[in-house]
Amino acid sequence: MRALALLLLGLALAGCHTANPYQDVQPVAPASQATPAELATYPAAPIDYGRMRSWAWQADPIAFAGLEPEQLREIVGAALDQRGLRPAATNRPADLLVFVAARRETRLHHVYEPVDYRYPTYRHPGYHPAPLPRTYTEQVVLVQMQLHDASSGRLIWEGQAERRLADNLADTVRNAVAQALNDYPPR
Repeated sequence: MRALALLLLGLALAGCHTANPYQDVQPVAPASQATPAELATYPAAPIDYGRMRSWAWQADPIAFAGLEPEQLREIVGAALDQRGLRPAATNRPADLLVFVAARRETRLHHVYEPVDYRYPTYRHPGYHPAPLPRTYTEQVVLVQMQLHDASSGRLIWEGQAERRLADNLADTVRNAVAQALNDYPPR
């Protein structure tokens, strides 16, 4: 039995002295030598939002529900200005292309209002009235914004927000645009 154990131990140690099969593996090629299909496996380069300082319209905003395109352009321009983005000069290309879409939608809200148990409808033991279902409709303004890198056309940021429609449509849109831009630039 002892001799069999020594024989197995000797065979195991002999197996450890074989050549390393992983020495002939070629190193991975750098990203600059990768084929187009391989480029998709590399992570995207980080976006430097600090170099993005000017913007231009990708497409003119269109009028919707009583707000003229010029008003929407002014509202978006003022909000971008607060983020440090200026309209591109006529003789220089923009860093960003801005796309804005705004629309009015109707939302339904379903709520359940509790019943005041101090004044039950029926006064027999064990009766608990169910909450009263109510449905409310409200008009909201939905604003969607996209910022594209002007040099590559790649989408680098998008945001959206909705606000309940108030008496003044321009103020509602202004608040929705500000809310949509709350997380620009991303941290």
